[in-house]
Amino acid sequence: MDVDKIRQWLQFAQQIQGSGDFWNSIFDKDFVNSNGQQQQQQQHYQMNNQTPHPFTMEQPTAPKDPFPLVDILADEQFLYIIAALPGVAKEDLNLAVTNDTVILKGIIKPLIPNTHTITAERKYGPFERAIKLTESIDASKIKAKYMNGLLIVSFERIIRNAEPIDIE
Repeated sequence: MDVDKIRQWLQFAQQIQGSGDFWNSIFDKDFVNSNGQQQQQQQHYQMNNQTPHPFTMEQPTAPKDPFPLVDILADEQFLYIIAALPGVAKEDLNLAVTNDTVILKGIIKPLIPNTHTITAERKYGPFERAIKLTESIDASKIKAKYMNGLLIVSFERIIRNAEPIDIE
């Protein structure tokens, strides 16, 4: 396929789509350039013993997932947050509530200290997660329980009855 035709197609698609972010994420800019540029990138990765992503020529990176993973549940009376915290000691957790946000902080310490890591898929070190609540709660009636690596926080919901408003 001709490079000029691809550029024309990208320009046309950007006019219709509005911004080029979508198309730039699909097409690697260096792929559209000359083959000499690609070969330079391949040499860079070979010299540094890295394996580039086959389509973008970029070094793959781990996804940035939020930690800890949480579920938010609700029934008629309570709102619940369940946070998965495997390997975290209760003493290493801090929980705070400000207005409509729950802040969960802590540290994940290695289970076996003074060892050499061969492979690490679990997260270690400090973490913090702010969880925005979608409704009003009674901050004086918060309960938290930690068991089997799960932090279960329950909040009493504030149920407000609809108040009629006079229309003039």
